[in-house]
Order: sequence, then C-alpha cells, then structure tokens
Amino acid sequence: ATLSIVGYGLMVLSWKDSRLAWSTTEYPAVETIRVDVNKIWHPVVVLSNLLKSGSVVPLRTIQTVIYPDGSVVWEQNINSAEFRCGSIDDTILRYPFDHHRCGIDVTSYTSEEFSLTPVLEVPPEEAFDVEIANEDWFQGDASVKLEADEASTLETVRYRVGLTRDPLFVVLSMVVPSFLLNIISFAQFWIPTQSETINLDRGGMAITTILA
Repeated sequence: ATLSIVGYGLMVLSWKDSRLAWSTTEYPAVETIRVDVNKIWHPVVVLSNLLKSGSVVPLRTIQTVIYPDGSVVWEQNINSAEFRCGSIDDTILRYPFDHHRCGIDVTSYTSEEFSLTPVLEVPPEEAFDVEIANEDWFQGDASVKLEADEASTLETVRYRVGLTRDPLFVVLSMVVPSFLLNIISFAQFWIPTQSETINLDRGGMAITTILA
C-alpha cells in the first residue's frame, strides 16, 4: 500500500536573465513587465513525486514578472495535488504511534534550446511553511535537500516535513473500550454457578459483552 498526502500551495521560482534587463533611465515608467512564461527562457520544472501512473505533471502557471535587472519571478500553483510519501507497510506496526516524513520533490530538467542546466537554489528551511488542516496530526521538523544526478543532468529539491499522528483519538475510541470489555469478559468466571443471593447467568453476560 502507498501512503500519500494531498497538498495545496504556491511555489515561486526566480532566476536572472541579463537579456531581459532594461535601463530604468531610458524607461523610468516601466517598473515591471508581465509576460507569458512560454515566450522567454525558463527552467523545465515538474513535481516528480505526484501520485500519477507513469507520468510527471507540470505545475500550472499563475504569472511571470520581469524586473529591470533581468530578474524573473515565476509563480506556480499547486492545487489539490496528491503526493507519494512512501509505503504504509513500514509504519503500520507502530500504529497509532506512527511517524511519517512527507513532502514534495521538485525536479529540474535540462533545456533543449540552451546549452545550460538550470540550477535550483535551495531556500532556507524557514521558507518551507506548512499548515496541517487535519487536527489528528502534528507537524515535526522540516528539511530541504538538493540532490544532483550528474549522469542524467537532473537536479531534485526534496522538501520534507515530519508528521506525527495524535494517538489520543485511537486510544480513547478503540484501546480503552477494548481493555474494559476484556476485563468484563473475565469477570464472568468469578460468578458462582449456583448461588441463592446472586442471580446472574455466565452465558448471558458473555453474550452481552460480545454484543457490546
């Protein structure tokens, strides 16, 4: 079985292209330019751990802004995407005290039009802001790691965050009732088979405990 999470977010990529710079002296009124990202050079970036069969799905572009010094800011939306975290078989034995490390893998591919490889600059760990909507989980430590594959000229930035399950609900709804029912089931052996003062049936008590 595969463990996955559903995420929403906004990923911002930035780089500098000197060919897109302009002089603020000649064009003082132009502070920024918004263009279609497909009309300029941009790194080919995909989310490589999306839970899709045999495919990598690109991000949806929101806007691309160019500044006078040639800096480009490319915002991309991550909307209701399901990411693969790993195998649930590795942590099922520790349920409900299990801990997982989930996140997003961002992979950059070599551009075919230019003889260069896009370099992903790893942001500080504080930039990976995570908000968990499910109250049954606690957020742990976050980490960012850059992995480069020299053979295939691929670079992958792996964002990871620790998720720890809150065992209180499982303990109160399953463990505690099961423990109490076991105690009650053993209590039937303390009932005397024949007594003038106690009128209880062992079989009836056992069936009642099972039905409970």
